[in-house]
Amino acid sequence: MPQQQAAASPIDLIMFDMDGTLIDLGFDFVFWGTLAMQQWAQLNNSDLASARAKFYPLINSTRGSLDFYSLPYWTNAFGLDLEALTKQHAHLIKPLPYAIELLGKLQQMGMPCWLATNAHSQVLNIKLATVPLRPFFAHMVTSDQLNAPKEDQAYWHNLQQLHPFNPATTLFIDDNIEVLQAAQQYGIGHLMCVAQPMLQAPAITQAPFRLLQHLSDVLTYVQQHNKHVGHYNQP
Repeated sequence: MPQQQAAASPIDLIMFDMDGTLIDLGFDFVFWGTLAMQQWAQLNNSDLASARAKFYPLINSTRGSLDFYSLPYWTNAFGLDLEALTKQHAHLIKPLPYAIELLGKLQQMGMPCWLATNAHSQVLNIKLATVPLRPFFAHMVTSDQLNAPKEDQAYWHNLQQLHPFNPATTLFIDDNIEVLQAAQQYGIGHLMCVAQPMLQAPAITQAPFRLLQHLSDVLTYVQQHNKHVGHYNQP
């Protein structure tokens, strides 16, 4: 029923992930894979390889949990001021191509947009100070605010309670397959998977969801779908 409703109903809300969807995932890759590890190694008279050997198993064991996305959790685990380290390297945070332009066009169309991110609120605030996303979103919701990651159905139920929405007429865009599967399970009617969340890595070519090769394709998809169901967004 939700899929039939989605096919026959206009898209009236777009939810965006942040990291890997609007912001290049390269920052997170460098921050967690190198910068945090290097600082821990320096403070503990160790080396990068030893730091990775110590922390990678812990990182992998928490993947998909609320702890995985929690800056305070990793601050405690590393024994480092990771918020300060993030601010120190904030100049490396970059939007993906066309991200700001797309949000501006959607705003001109009158399309409501929400930011639904697993990022911790401390990280979100640092990234918003670097990339001007805030003016384009009616709501910006983090995993710690909802006390669950997007991989968990609790995230979507808690989001619904906080900001009611119709899942069947919502387009959700993310780069994480497990998150998209959870959104599908909840009943989100339209799903897109970002093909290249990090510019320095090759794009994926297959996914169980519609692949988003370029952010400009969002505009085309929404306009074509809404035209098909007889609903016209003004440019």
